[in-house]
Amino acid sequence: MKTVLYIHGKDGNASESTNYERLFPDCKVIGLDYRVSRKTLSVFRDTRRSAFAERDFKGENFKKLKFFEVPCKTYSPWETGKEIHEAVVSLKTEFESIILIANSIGAFFSMNANLNSLIEKAYFISPLVNMEKLICDMINRANVTETELEQRKIIPTDFGEELSWEYLCYVREHPLNWLVSTSILCGENDNLTL
Repeated sequence: MKTVLYIHGKDGNASESTNYERLFPDCKVIGLDYRVSRKTLSVFRDTRRSAFAERDFKGENFKKLKFFEVPCKTYSPWETGKEIHEAVVSLKTEFESIILIANSIGAFFSMNANLNSLIEKAYFISPLVNMEKLICDMINRANVTETELEQRKIIPTDFGEELSWEYLCYVREHPLNWLVSTSILCGENDNLTL
């Protein structure tokens, strides 16, 4: 049996995976909820899995799902990528093939998760593919320099994001190496995607 794994974008969650069930009626659709913040990593899970939940919200099955909070330090590609990789490796033991659907930063995290040999096909919705450019644009928007960011390490911005020197360095030191057959959907006025 095939499975579809959904990786949400910023401020999303695993329950969004239900939107894809009718598009993949012959597959088990699963949503990974990495929802990492500075304080907690929240995951939906059932009693059998630790990192993801099967999306069968009909009747009694919804009541079997539990919401957990696990301490976590950051919202980073190195931590989230590892979490996604572990979930996919676990799914590979149960399913013959995995189709990935990822949205926005979820696509970026997925491309950083070393999934090339594990995924059959990917569908990205407005994927962030040039994180370095996005961070540099935010640095300019915040009216700071890279030197200031290097010295201060983390700089909060007026537009609600934190700039992180560690994050920028990671992105520069780990260029994307995505070899999975991928279809991309993005809006005409999407200025973050490509």
